[in-house]
Amino acid sequence: MDPREARSKYRSKDVVEKLFSSMKSDIGIRPIRAWTDDAVDGVLLIGFLAQAMVSVTRFLCEPASSTATKFITDAMQKLTLTVVNRRDGKRRFVLSNFNPLNEAVLGCYGLFSGVPTV
Repeated sequence: MDPREARSKYRSKDVVEKLFSSMKSDIGIRPIRAWTDDAVDGVLLIGFLAQAMVSVTRFLCEPASSTATKFITDAMQKLTLTVVNRRDGKRRFVLSNFNPLNEAVLGCYGLFSGVPTV
């Protein structure tokens, strides 16, 4: 194999290794304890979809464009939904634990506008 081909293969391997490292540490994919190929494929698919969503979020949302995956996922995991059942049988939904990053991300997807009230 010539040096250019070897370098190209090494660089593509490095990209894949960094993606798996990010999936393990930032996205939170745990060691795969599965016995079937379908189960392994399912775990990897979920991890890649989560990684893709983070990449799309970086592309669409300016505050997230230079933010590490770990901080994006941490900000989104802190959001809390409280469901309050009222006496008249209706439900009230209350989102809390907003910070500027998760507010911006929700806004980029059209899921939030305005100042949250708790």
